[in-house]
Amino acid sequence: MLKIKNYNFTYDEKIVFKNASLNIHNGVCVGIVGVNGCGKTTLLLSLAGLNRPNDASITYNQQSISENLYYQRHVVYLSEEIIDDNYTMASYLKRLRKIYSKEVNWAVYDFLVSSLSLNTTQVMSDMTKGKRRLAYLTCFMALQPKVVILDEYLDGIDILSSNTLKSFLIDYKKKYEAIIIVSSHSSDDIKDMCDYLSYVDSFALTKLIPVNELTSRYNVYKLNSDTVLERDDFIKKGIFVKDFKQEGNTYYISFENNQETIDLLHQHFKDVTKIPSDLGEAIFYELVS
Repeated sequence: MLKIKNYNFTYDEKIVFKNASLNIHNGVCVGIVGVNGCGKTTLLLSLAGLNRPNDASITYNQQSISENLYYQRHVVYLSEEIIDDNYTMASYLKRLRKIYSKEVNWAVYDFLVSSLSLNTTQVMSDMTKGKRRLAYLTCFMALQPKVVILDEYLDGIDILSSNTLKSFLIDYKKKYEAIIIVSSHSSDDIKDMCDYLSYVDSFALTKLIPVNELTSRYNVYKLNSDTVLERDDFIKKGIFVKDFKQEGNTYYISFENNQETIDLLHQHFKDVTKIPSDLGEAIFYELVS
């Protein structure tokens, strides 16, 4: 288990985190979400051991990550900033084997190379942005890490490769009891990969929230009305909407899942249809509530 306890971080006397805590069990994928500039990358760098918090206890299997050699050899942090471009995949993998003193899981490597259509002899600086990211991740995954941290890393990858990679990571975390931590602007990435979410909120981290539970917290309904409606028309009837959109005579409203509110909606409006809730909207409601 990866455990964060009383995590504090300041930058130029600005508080980024204050007494943040979070427990992440093996075999799960967690999404870290929050508004831009809230400190997601700072947190992920600390979890990778790449920056030192002012005061915190970050442990893996009950041992501090700063002293845990096993963790240091089995954690991977990848972000959108890639600097080692003058390698082929083959030469870069050789370099990683030497740095980490680890054997290659050739089954993982060969599967990703084949399924992602990667050229192992091409210099990575000559690859497209998306292919280059896939190549780096393939090399690191071949060393069978136990903690994989992806900081906005899936951006720029084509849909087919992204879906293949996400399916692989879901299977990988289960098979190897690995922890995967993802920061992404894409709610689809979060929905497809993550078991839980944690919000960066008021310098702290919320407890883990199951992704499936989050999407069920809010209802989205479509209704048709010949009468022009405003947000206040719903509020006056006791329907406290989170979001209100109008397209001609059609209205879309969102509100917290509450049977009393649902009954009021059907009582006051006739042509009402429930539609699937969107994870991105649910995340937004949570952040602004």
